[in-house]
Amino acid sequence: MPSTYVFYHEDADGHCAAAVFKYSCDQNEELDLRSINYGYDSDKMFGDLEAGARLVFLDFCPIEEDLKALHDKGFPIVVVDHHKSSVWAKDYDTTGTDTKPYIRVYHSIYQSGCEITWGTFMGEAKMPPAVWMTGRYDVWDHQADERIVPFITGMKLIITDPATEDGYEFWKACFETIDTLPADAPDEERAKRMKWDVVLQLINMGNVAHMYRLGLAEERERNVHDMVIEGKKFLMVNSKLSDSYDFPMQKLDDSYFGFGWYYWDGKEWHFSMRSEGDNDLTTVAGIRGHKNAAGFTMYGFQDPSIYLKA
Repeated sequence: MPSTYVFYHEDADGHCAAAVFKYSCDQNEELDLRSINYGYDSDKMFGDLEAGARLVFLDFCPIEEDLKALHDKGFPIVVVDHHKSSVWAKDYDTTGTDTKPYIRVYHSIYQSGCEITWGTFMGEAKMPPAVWMTGRYDVWDHQADERIVPFITGMKLIITDPATEDGYEFWKACFETIDTLPADAPDEERAKRMKWDVVLQLINMGNVAHMYRLGLAEERERNVHDMVIEGKKFLMVNSKLSDSYDFPMQKLDDSYFGFGWYYWDGKEWHFSMRSEGDNDLTTVAGIRGHKNAAGFTMYGFQDPSIYLKA
């Protein structure tokens, strides 16, 4: 029986956070790692949990109804998240009280899920570049280092799910690569200490892949279309390979709330949304995440054109 169930968001930040948590645990501790996304089925996700186990949510927070129900069933709960849509969870933290079982909530909108996870479970250990770059990308601090975008792009080419052996071994190698120099280090020093470690290999792969994707984006831009979600108009493209860089100079007039991309993976539709300025995506019913970067999932084959209705 697992002593801890780990629920982690199905993206790079969530993968990294789950790998950090696993890395921090005793090797003999039995973990059950499960990816989770917005719009999850509560019965399927939580219906088979063994009593007495700890529940850890990383880069994700269950809906309020489920948080309360799981706590009422006697599960101790830890929530590590940074999304605006889950700020409410801090009100359930039982730190400083005699409440049993406990609820611990570690939440900050200024850090990513993996950065908070590292700081929470790894003590004073220095944060590796891979964790920092993954986190900075997730909170849209892409300009903090020239290696961030190619590193994340490179990750799209490999298995990073820590529930798999290959995925966890990748992250483990990243965590043990902590001497990669900052981008502004002198060229002479960079040349001396340059290593063919997994992080640098991924950055090199990502640079090539990113240039290729930018070329595809120019082609894909001709296939964008309007979609109305809960009365808000978005400019959308149906493509799994898209990201915000597919709209590098896209100028939206005031009639658009934002833009995004969506795709069918054989089981469900995935929607990723972006906006700018005061257009808060979390105010749109069903969309969860950050103010200007969020998303949702539609389970079962439903024609997305239903959202073309205002």
